[in-house]
This record gives sequence, structure tokens and C-alpha cells, in this order.
Amino acid sequence: MTAPEIIVRTPDSRLAEREYVLHVILTDFLGLPFTLAPQARVDVELTVRGENGDIRLPDILFALPDEQWGQPASLPAEPVSRLAAAPGSAPVAALYCATDAETAVRSRDTTTWIEFDLLGSCFYLLTRYEERVAAKTDLDEHGRFPARSSLLLREQLLERPLVDEYVRLLRDALEKTWPEITQPPGQYRLSITHDIDHPFNACGQPFSRVVRRAAGDILKRRNFKAMSRRLGTFFSQNPDTDPNNTFDLLMDQSEAAGTVSRFHFMAADATRFDSGYDIAMPQLRPILKRISERNHEIGWHPGYRTSDDSSLFRTEKLRLEEALGRAGVSDWAHASRQHYLRWNPHTTWRELDKLGIRIDSSVGFADQPGFRCGTSRPFPVFDWSRSLRLELREQPLLVMDATLDGATYMGLDWNSALQKIADLVAVCKHHGSPMTLLWHNDRFQTPEARQQYLDVMQTVR
Repeated sequence: MTAPEIIVRTPDSRLAEREYVLHVILTDFLGLPFTLAPQARVDVELTVRGENGDIRLPDILFALPDEQWGQPASLPAEPVSRLAAAPGSAPVAALYCATDAETAVRSRDTTTWIEFDLLGSCFYLLTRYEERVAAKTDLDEHGRFPARSSLLLREQLLERPLVDEYVRLLRDALEKTWPEITQPPGQYRLSITHDIDHPFNACGQPFSRVVRRAAGDILKRRNFKAMSRRLGTFFSQNPDTDPNNTFDLLMDQSEAAGTVSRFHFMAADATRFDSGYDIAMPQLRPILKRISERNHEIGWHPGYRTSDDSSLFRTEKLRLEEALGRAGVSDWAHASRQHYLRWNPHTTWRELDKLGIRIDSSVGFADQPGFRCGTSRPFPVFDWSRSLRLELREQPLLVMDATLDGATYMGLDWNSALQKIADLVAVCKHHGSPMTLLWHNDRFQTPEARQQYLDVMQTVR
């Protein structure tokens, strides 16, 4: 059955921005075709051709004058309004809302009013609008916009997928107004990813680095077995005995969970924050080949400096593809994630799209897990410089291993960390949305660490 076409009548301003958010919400998330019909009006109206009834929404963000657009004055007022929802449902956190609104939705006769700027609120979240406006004082030591600077954390909304909540509210209004519009619920699925910052602990590493780590095995960790294995692997250069060679373990676990792993490999020069390993080293070739043969995915992990120097993207991507060719890998996922999650809201999406990358998964906070984009669903991204929807899709990252137990981030004990993951899984299952997890390959130095990953994989199924 062909889905009915939604006619969306809007004010005749910021049409590229309006078309973008309507495409994501109606077409990408709800599978509904629409026609944008700009005209002289002050609100937004949704109708179905040839059918009675309409849905109306206020127009707030896109109605702002040019001198306020993209400026601090255009950010949502705080505290964010909480509007009454259906009985038994949590109040709707309405980012852009009329001052006199009390309920999220009201109806009379054949008209339904959604009492907040649902489209503008979704645009704000999906495009990371607040990060475009952010001052340098809002950034951390790595030039990242951290969760602690975000409205979502201040308002205790980071662990709520607000875009998904808004889309569900709109879907319910559509189905109530036009019963022929029925939307099957989405399905929860896993996306397991691994950023390969250090493919090997000893193979191909400088002798001085291996000696320092071996000394740490004895002096810090009191682990003579690890020291012996490290030094033995260095002298034999046998990747099969290297502590960081956990690729088969990771693939085994993903296969047992009915999914695949995506391994993001680096091709960056050595810096203070990039290990600078040689993606073309002979020891890596059989691993790259095996990942491909087992039908898992190879992705790209652009280096630390690409966030500041876009010219490095092309150089690193070429290195990666040349190394894959030498390893006999003819295809890869054309997916990426920025090292240190150093995603630049002004340039990163645009530069990746230019290079033919089709999936980015950088937009998650390093210091807190949660829904930085208001959703965990992949969505097409927006290029502010050209007011254009790109082919590139963002696959939001929900949680990274180091975020939970890293001393510089949350520093949770393991039971609390596992519960945090379980809570996010429950939210994703409720909304029928994906769960994207990042776990590094080099976090398996002890039996306890290995068991922790097994516990995670049981939790996220």
C-alpha cells in the first residue's frame, strides 16, 4: 500500500533547513513522502491530499531574524519547558516552546495542535546547533564540545532520545488524524565498533616503548606473565601472541550476538595523541584479510589533527586504501570515526562527504554516554556552509568504554558501568532504535577485563 503524501505548509523562510528536517523526520524515520509548500504564514500545517484533518505546529527557531540565527540569542531558553503528555508518559521536554503552552498536544474537531516547535527542536539536536554557537570557553582541552557544556546534561536530558520522543509524538498525531497512516515499530539492533588506536602491543613497536611497558608490567601491575609475553612477542614479531591482537575474540563475540564488528583503523602520522602505527605493516595484513573474509567491516579512524587540518583527511584515507589493497582487501565500509571523538561541527561532516565516506560515527560525548543528537538512528547530515543535506549519514555513538571507567571521565565501578549500558539498551529497545557501542581492542590485558567485555555483550543483546 502506497503511503499517503503529507503536504507541509510552512513560512517561506529558511527553506533548506526546513526541507532537511522534514526529510529526516517524515521520510527517513517515518517512511512518508511529503511536499513542502512554502507560503505567507506564521505556523506550520500538515495535511494529506484529499483527506480531512490537519496538524499544526508553532514556528519558532526558523522564524528568528537573520541577526539572531546561529547566535547565542537563538538557543533554547532554560529551564526547558516540560509539557504535559498522555497519561502515564513522561512530560515532553520542549526545547522551543510558546510561553503559554501547558500540554504537548491538544485536539479539537479535526485539528490537532502540537504546542511546541517540534521541527526546530529536532533541527537543533540533529545538526548540533548549540555546538555551532559554542564559544572557545565551552570546549575541553582537546577542542571538543563536552557533555558538561551541553544543555542536554544541564537539563538531565542526555539519556533521553528527544528526537525519537518527538517523532513518536508526531507519529501518534498522524495516525490519530489519518488512520490509514500506520507505522510499524522499529527494531532494536546492535552496532559493535572498535577503534584501533594500537593494533599491537609489541609487534612493530619501538624497543624503548616495549621496555617501558614491560617495566610497568613488573613495577605497577606485578604481572610477570604479561612482561614475559610482551618481550617474547617483540623478539619473535609474532602477531598471534600479541596482547592487543583480540580481533578474533571480538569477531567471535559479535557473531554470537548475531551482528558484525566494525574495526576503524588509523593511517595517521605519529603525534602526541596518535600512535602512528604503519597500517601497511606486514603483521597487519593477515588480520585485515581475515576481518574481510569473516564478513566483518573495516572502517577508518582519522587522526587527531584532522579536526584542525582538513587536508590530512585525503592523505590518511589514501594510505588506508593502499594498505587494504596490499592486504588483498578489495572493499571496505567507507565508515569513519574521529580519533578522540574530535568532531568539528564546522568542517568534519563536509570533508568526509567530499571523500565519499558514507557513515560517520563520531558524534557521541567522550565524558558522558547518551543521545548527543537526540537519537541513535542513522540520519543524513546537514552542511551549514551550503545549507545542504549531504549523502553522509551520522550513526550516533551512545557509549564508549573509556567514558564509563576512565579516570578522566566518569570513573565508575564496573557494576555501575554495566548498569549504565543496560539502561541505554532499555531505552533503545523501547524506541526500536540501534545501539552503537565502542570498545577498544587493547582493553583485554587481564582476565577481568576480558570477562567485562563478555558481560557487556550479554547485556546489549
